[in-house]
Amino acid sequence: MGDSPRVASKVDGGEVVYSSPVSVYKKDTPETLSKRVLLVEHKIQALFLGKVYEGKINTVHRSEPLIKKEKEEFLRTAKETAIKKYSK
Repeated sequence: MGDSPRVASKVDGGEVVYSSPVSVYKKDTPETLSKRVLLVEHKIQALFLGKVYEGKINTVHRSEPLIKKEKEEFLRTAKETAIKKYSK
C-alpha cells in the first residue's frame, strides 16, 4: 500500500489523501459551494475507505498545490460555513 496517510490533530489539517473535482461557478456563494462539496466528500469517503481496505491507495507527492492561490480565501470561507452548518 505504500506510505500510509498520517492522522492530523486538527480537522482538515492533514494531507490530501483522496480528492474529486468540484466545479466552482461564478454565481456560487460559500453556502452553495460548501453544500456541493459536502455531497462529494460523503461520496468519496466511502470510495476511499474501500480502496484502503483493498490495498489500492498510494501516496502521491505533488510539486504544485491542488488549490490555486486566488481561490484559497473563497474555499476557506466555504469550508468554515460547512463546518458550522453541518457539524451539529
